[in-house]
Amino acid sequence: MPETYGTRLMASAASLALAVVVLAAHAMPASAECVEFDEWPSFRELAPDAPRVVIGRVSSASSKDSAGNAIGFRLEVQEVPRGKAPDVIDFEGIRPPAPLVCRDSVLRVHIGDVIALAMSHASRHDVAAVAFVEGRPDRDLLPGVEIISRQDVRRLAADLPPTDTAATTRIPSRDGARAAGTAPTRLVPLLGHVAALLRQWVRTSVHLES
Repeated sequence: MPETYGTRLMASAASLALAVVVLAAHAMPASAECVEFDEWPSFRELAPDAPRVVIGRVSSASSKDSAGNAIGFRLEVQEVPRGKAPDVIDFEGIRPPAPLVCRDSVLRVHIGDVIALAMSHASRHDVAAVAFVEGRPDRDLLPGVEIISRQDVRRLAADLPPTDTAATTRIPSRDGARAAGTAPTRLVPLLGHVAALLRQWVRTSVHLES
């Protein structure tokens, strides 16, 4: 059957709608894409393999989110149950290990919180997991972050092998973190589903015209 003007118009509209969906998925800022924050790994599971374990108090904030949570902060080191660390460490935007879906998944603390950090490197300040010793994590903003006693942190650190044999660990790497502004991987199946629905709509419209 020859194409009618209406058929061509509907096909063009379907193609335009699909293009808008694809462009929006790639162009929207990551904060608008986030349906939920990324899960943090278990401190209790990762600490036994971490080259360094540090306990410290959040003493000041260098940057905060809109709710007043510190995302850049200074940590006054109180204990180093495993490895070595300076007396003070400045952090900015600590994120869970890759792969990440939401770039807004960042550690949020308050001045006075005492946290334990499992470091994934013997000298760099790469954080593999975090737990709260004093203070309480926001479960919505920090899913998976545990609350732990100081004694349990020490016990986990005491179970570690000697430092010189801990160079190779199973701590996840952050090298694969998603670049800001790219579409999250879970949008890919959704886009395919939208495209299929649009194609079905065009076929149905053509059938009704005939």
